[in-house]
Amino acid sequence: MTDSQIFRLIGIFYLSVSIGMFLSHNYYRKLIESFFNERAALFFIGMMAVVVGYLLILHHNIWEFSISVIITIFGWLAFLKGILILSMPEFFLKISHEMLKTGSSGYLFGIATFVVSFIFFILSKL
Repeated sequence: MTDSQIFRLIGIFYLSVSIGMFLSHNYYRKLIESFFNERAALFFIGMMAVVVGYLLILHHNIWEFSISVIITIFGWLAFLKGILILSMPEFFLKISHEMLKTGSSGYLFGIATFVVSFIFFILSKL
């Protein structure tokens, strides 16, 4: 995949999630809460983060001064997040609970994911 295709794919994902967080706020809140109660789902998320991160690192481990490094950093962050979830799930749950204590955090995550999607769409055009 080209850089543009990767940026576009990530942008589509984050845009879809951000729209969902605004249009179906309660659904996403319950979805996130269910991950805390369903250990198999949390394991699956960790496994998927490791796989996606590893594939990005394997096929796109570019450390040069260009926008390509953003994909590499994104891959490493996904990979490390997956390892954190799989190796220290209770620690990950504790951090996640702290972040979700406020009722408005879903909207903040929605705004953040929208901004990230916008940035990735811009990067896909460069």
